[in-house]
Amino acid sequence: MRVVAIIQARMGSSRLSGKMLLHIAGKPLIWHLVHRLQQCSTLDEIVLATTTNTEDDPLAVFGEEAGLKVSRGADWDVLGRFGLAAEASGADVIVRVNGDAPLIDPGFIDAQVTALQKQDADFVSLAQGIPCIHDGVDAMSRRALDYMLAEARKDPVAIEHVTGYIKLNPDKFQIGRFEIPEVFQWDGARLSIDTPADLVFMERLYEELQVTAGEARLADVSRLLQERPDLVALNAHVQQKEMTATHGTVLIRTDGGGSLGLGHVMRTLAVAEVLRDEMGYGVIFAMDARARLTDGVAIVEERGFHVKRQPEMRRSGDSEAGWLMAICQELKPGSVLFDIRTDLSVDDVTNIRNQVSKIVTLDDGSDRRLVADVAVFPPVPQVHQMDWSQARGKMIADWDHVVLSAGASHRQSQTIKTDQSTKLFVNFGGSDPFELTLPAAQMLSKFDKSLDVTFVIGPGVAGSERLAEGVRRCSKRFTVEIAPEDFAGMAAGHGLALIAFGVTAYELARLGVPSVLVCLNEDQFASAAPFEAEGIGARVLMSTAGQIPDIADTLKTWLKDPDKRQKAADRAASLVDGKGAHRVASTMLWGQTLNS
Repeated sequence: MRVVAIIQARMGSSRLSGKMLLHIAGKPLIWHLVHRLQQCSTLDEIVLATTTNTEDDPLAVFGEEAGLKVSRGADWDVLGRFGLAAEASGADVIVRVNGDAPLIDPGFIDAQVTALQKQDADFVSLAQGIPCIHDGVDAMSRRALDYMLAEARKDPVAIEHVTGYIKLNPDKFQIGRFEIPEVFQWDGARLSIDTPADLVFMERLYEELQVTAGEARLADVSRLLQERPDLVALNAHVQQKEMTATHGTVLIRTDGGGSLGLGHVMRTLAVAEVLRDEMGYGVIFAMDARARLTDGVAIVEERGFHVKRQPEMRRSGDSEAGWLMAICQELKPGSVLFDIRTDLSVDDVTNIRNQVSKIVTLDDGSDRRLVADVAVFPPVPQVHQMDWSQARGKMIADWDHVVLSAGASHRQSQTIKTDQSTKLFVNFGGSDPFELTLPAAQMLSKFDKSLDVTFVIGPGVAGSERLAEGVRRCSKRFTVEIAPEDFAGMAAGHGLALIAFGVTAYELARLGVPSVLVCLNEDQFASAAPFEAEGIGARVLMSTAGQIPDIADTLKTWLKDPDKRQKAADRAASLVDGKGAHRVASTMLWGQTLNS
């Protein structure tokens, strides 16, 4: 009886692009699987079942170089790929191996195969009511696979999850029993690799166990995690997809970098991470990749998302709309989130809407809002002055739907003691497009020497090191940080902030930091009005590009009044609860109504 392990793997994961060749403890994820399977005594062969997509060519090359048989089929048809792999290898017993499970245990797999063979079963079921930390592997008979290929070719669970069909239809198969070894009777952590948080978690496991790649024994991992809930918490927020779930792909269209700033990127990333990590959806970004906007693309890719890059428009027929339509036809996303400032027209969005189930716009005052299913805004007064009579969907404009970066969303506000020395936080956005940082430093150098000032220079600022040195020359008491990993953590605890109006203003409100808001134009000045109305900040209008306005008196008024700052801090933190990204993510789900 020929026993074959079939690894189902592909590079095009919508939750973590290219994950099969991402490294854990210095070795690719796929290497870990092969290494573990090679230690099994019951296996006659290992087959890599991947897709015919060109993006999976590197994975196929890895398999061939590792001495595996490589079988390739349609990306949407996992069941069909198993049929091809089983036929090519002459399998009688098939061990289905998920490509995202680097800690599979050879002994557990051998015990499963042995139980299946002894009982002449099609599948062995784990004892009900007993938890099991081992996951990612199922043993089944060839006759079970052949039955599904003949009778379940239209069942989505069979097509995508294969053995999931057996679990949901046990009456159609000969089901055996498998007793879970006591050492594996715990399931308090997730060990699969679906998101960047899972990679971080797995790296920490290897660091704690102090073993080389492939040698983290599952029994040792289980014991460690039962003693260390802090490790379990690293990826506890990530949702595992249920096999009956209809989770699909969401497309996010945004840009960031250069004069546009990075606010659009950071807030859409926050929504994307909720969709991917907590709701189980795949997320793809569509972004302009021209040189001045590459900072935004790089940040998105660093967070583990795949980016569809907008090509240069060289021909008269080329357009942003045509590019997006092609993406929608390729990916078939359930919904699209727009956070852009391009000239994409109402007709363009309407045509895209015909390809998907839901369109959501974020802080978009153009007529695109009228054809969206949901148009989401922060609490800016201009929204209520617009004509909504022709809108097809729902408009939301409030503090609850303010989208913050993940760092600010997850951090609790801090109360500032009025007897502490004043700390001023200064930041002019991710790219400081109007070069306000140095003029601000020159102005603040004339303030009282007891003032503690922290400047943060964003990741998209050109010549950041040179700028930082210029700020330090203005005053030795200035602290300067360039693109800190924990922006929110650095901002928290300050008594006042001087910032360019934008997403950062709402993030600092969440942290309980009142702000003096430099508005770059009349529209921003109007948008910042609620901060003054709520008593959580002051706004000033920059009249000339590149010139810091005369705000010394405004700053000094706030700095000398600790009671005013404390009241503002308390009010600000009560207005923004940090859950805006979750609420916007919920509007993206096409299975929900507009009033959900």
